Amino acid sequence: SAELFCKNLQPEKKVLEVIEPRKADGRKIRVGYFSADFSEHATMILMARFFEIHDKSRFELFGFSFGPERMDHMRIRAETAFDHFMDVRPLTDRAVALLARYFEIDIAIDLKGYTTHSRPGIFAHRAAPVQINYLGFPGTMGTPYMDYIIADDVIIPTAGSCGTAEERMQNITEMKCQDWFFCTKELPKEKVFEQIKSKDEKIVGLV
Repeated sequence: SAELFCKNLQPEKKVLEVIEPRKADGRKIRVGYFSADFSEHATMILMARFFEIHDKSRFELFGFSFGPERMDHMRIRAETAFDHFMDVRPLTDRAVALLARYFEIDIAIDLKGYTTHSRPGIFAHRAAPVQINYLGFPGTMGTPYMDYIIADDVIIPTAGSCGTAEERMQNITEMKCQDWFFCTKELPKEKVFEQIKSKDEKIVGLV
């Protein structure tokens, strides 16, 4: 059903030129997070602390926000955690993809999938050489343009065929982040992203 939805409503757009993975040049890896929920929302409640403890010595973080502007405390945490935070609501999907290309985003992570206010069209235009489906839509998007899905054995059982269009990232034992602020005790830093195998066969660890 996801593949049929993609084919009928969000097919791959091949208007823009193909992006080649950037060769290692000593620059920080640029990771773009795309969401409509950088505010008081379940996504931010889970992800806020992760954004804050991201390894900034190796990664440069970009937040692309296309949801309602709610200036609550979780929005402030989001804007503070990112190196660059942009409100892209007025832009078309193609324009957002071009903006990500302008900033030379290496890895684009979609936190929405097919949920409310989602914009899969951004990724249909190929915003980055590596594109990942994570958290907001815990299942395959059925698209040829999402390269990976971050999922544990609950979302995609190891046994049998996973039936996903995306390649499942390996060694993920727990796909969900957790903000220690909302727990009874502080949690240890979890390895949410274990590895990304980009098209040039380079292995990139995110934490």
